[in-house]
Amino acid sequence: MLKNCERCGRVFDSEGSEELCPECYLEDKKELKKVKDYLNKNPLASVMEVCEKTGVSQAQILRFVRDGNLKLRGPLKEFKCSLCGKPVIKGTTCDECKGKIEKGMNNKK
Repeated sequence: MLKNCERCGRVFDSEGSEELCPECYLEDKKELKKVKDYLNKNPLASVMEVCEKTGVSQAQILRFVRDGNLKLRGPLKEFKCSLCGKPVIKGTTCDECKGKIEKGMNNKK
């Protein structure tokens, strides 16, 4: 299936749920490693500091958080549970809603 890359807009052949073309996927992994390496050395760094020191955009860092690749120290206004609206620090749903979803899935087995 042909898709447009979420990052660069180029058309690429997707075999599943990929949102990035192969080139952007590799760049994404490099940027995530840069951010994680910086945060390992500077665990209390702010998003803006990480942007300045790594060259990775704020939007990209926040996407890493939304995708569950990074975790915030505390909730930001922009990050709310997609189900209940409570603040989240990683991903798109709060722990309570995740638990309800998992419980519901286990009950259907």
